[in-house]
Parts: sequence; structure tokens; C-alpha cells
Amino acid sequence: MNVSTVSIHATKSASNAKSSGFRKSMKKLEKLDEEHAKFYTDMGYGMPIKLDGELVALGPFLFTTGIIVGMDESGYKHRFCYSTQDDAMIALLAWIGSNDEEPIGYITKK
Repeated sequence: MNVSTVSIHATKSASNAKSSGFRKSMKKLEKLDEEHAKFYTDMGYGMPIKLDGELVALGPFLFTTGIIVGMDESGYKHRFCYSTQDDAMIALLAWIGSNDEEPIGYITKK
């Protein structure tokens, strides 16, 4: 996945929402307080944020990088896996600004 693919998808999503006359509300993005952000970045997670009330971050795995959703002390709800860290970061940024239920371009959802 590359930046142009993300841009095309975002443009199509916006066009579809406008043409249907229905617009879902954008995701609510919250910054983590410094203590929690440091805790997760020290553990190796990237870009920890709160998205629609759930903790979301990038996480390294053996062969992929994941967008991890619903993180807490006991684990996480699910993750979206990408081939590279760059692909995961681009997908997370695009997802934040979209009305989509899930990020695009992932290899698998676990």
C-alpha cells in the first residue's frame, strides 16, 4: 500500500458519504496523558492514542506490524496486520481521518 492508494480510498469514502446524503460522525481522537504515552512507548508501541475511547497503537510482531485496538493491562481486542511499519502508520493515519469502521489495506485481522 502506498500514499496514493490511501488518498484514493479516502476520497472515495468521502464521495460516497456525500452522495448518499448520510454522513457518519468522525472518530473521536484523544491524546494520552504523558505518563500513559511514555509507558506504552517504553514498551515498544508506537503512536499510542485513544480513538473512540479505545487505546490504539502500532505494535511490532515477528513478521508484521499491527494496528492494535482496545489495549489494556490484560491484552487487546484485535489487531490489523501490515507488511511494514510504514504501511501500518499510513493506514492508521488514514483511518483516524476516515469514517471507516476498520483501517484499509491490512493483510489479516486477528
